[in-house]
Amino acid sequence: MSTTIKSIEVDVPISTAFRAWTRFEEMPRFMRGVTAVKRLDDRHLHWQAQIIGVNRAWVLEITEMARERKIEWRSCSGPKNHGAIVLEALSTVDTRVTMEVHYDPASFVQELTDSLGLLSRWVERSLMRFKDMMEQAPLGRLPPAEELVGQ
Repeated sequence: MSTTIKSIEVDVPISTAFRAWTRFEEMPRFMRGVTAVKRLDDRHLHWQAQIIGVNRAWVLEITEMARERKIEWRSCSGPKNHGAIVLEALSTVDTRVTMEVHYDPASFVQELTDSLGLLSRWVERSLMRFKDMMEQAPLGRLPPAEELVGQ
């Protein structure tokens, strides 16, 4: 099992960052290689991605959601992984976002890409793209979290 933990500071309130992370269908905007995320129900998401030229699909289960603090998941099918997004308010307008991913490479190619640090770089770039997206978007464009999270 490979583990990657990366953090970034984003110049938006924690409520805004949380709303963005719960807009699962929008994740392809900042997660390179992810081509689609579709909500199946309140806890399950169908993901599609192109990883090193190979199309992959899997289902993730949201195992814990603590409002404005944490979103945890685990895979139910496809590549075995689990992880969390942890949010920490640094001030009323700044948030630290930490992404933790645990990934179990299932094939030689996946082990090779893991040994090259591709997952670590992917997480880091996803966080950087998230920061860019959040800091460039008008804060009012995101709907209230209640509309996004079925809790």
